Amino acid sequence: MIEKIEDIRKAIENETYIVALALALTLPDICSQVENGVADGNRNMYINWIDKYMEVENYKFPIKGFEKQTFNGNMCYALRCKLLHNGNTEINYATNIDDFVLTKPGNPNYKYGYIYRQENLANGKERLITYIGIDYICESLCKTAETFYNNWSNKSDFNDHILDL
Repeated sequence: MIEKIEDIRKAIENETYIVALALALTLPDICSQVENGVADGNRNMYINWIDKYMEVENYKFPIKGFEKQTFNGNMCYALRCKLLHNGNTEINYATNIDDFVLTKPGNPNYKYGYIYRQENLANGKERLITYIGIDYICESLCKTAETFYNNWSNKSDFNDHILDL
């Protein structure tokens, strides 16, 4: 487990953000399987693990109109599925949000953390956009999984999730 977390952090240092994110999004799968003592995970276990362990408070702002765009287990699972199965981050369909954008250092909308923005469209409607720094979400997942691993009494429970290369 610690090797995976170290690899994610190395990928961020090397600015291979998609690689880092893809591996980081598997950490809740591993941890939820260990916690539940099963060999295969599922959507509910993943979402529940995120909502139980990840400090989602770090992703909440009391901004009117953005209440439904808070990053949570459902949003994280939708991101995991879209990235790993479709190669994109278009999670609007699964999360009931207007728009979600990952940013990286150097992007004009980048901030280490996340921001919300309201855009006024030409038709007079508003679009609510959540921007999250890809390095921020990766580190949040790493810290949460690392804490879970360090607090788990039987480290051998993670052995089924080791890659022997």
